Amino acid sequence: MEKNASLEKNIMANNAGLTMSYTDSYNRIAAQKRLKDYEILAFACKRAGKSRDEGRSYYSTGVLYDNLGKFKEAISQYQKFL
Repeated sequence: MEKNASLEKNIMANNAGLTMSYTDSYNRIAAQKRLKDYEILAFACKRAGKSRDEGRSYYSTGVLYDNLGKFKEAISQYQKFL
């Protein structure tokens, strides 16, 4: 009985790790898509002369890069925001 309980606990722990990995991967893919959307938005706002909305898109892009751990890119986007 103890061996089965230990095995079940081990399986549950390993599955939790797989779930986290899948979720993290999905979030990164979603963040990459949002990055492209914000880049297009920034370009469109620049062409339309909407500097406030352009700045917001740069700021949002910076936050996404920051969450992905790409700090140099985040700083670059924050500087464009300012």
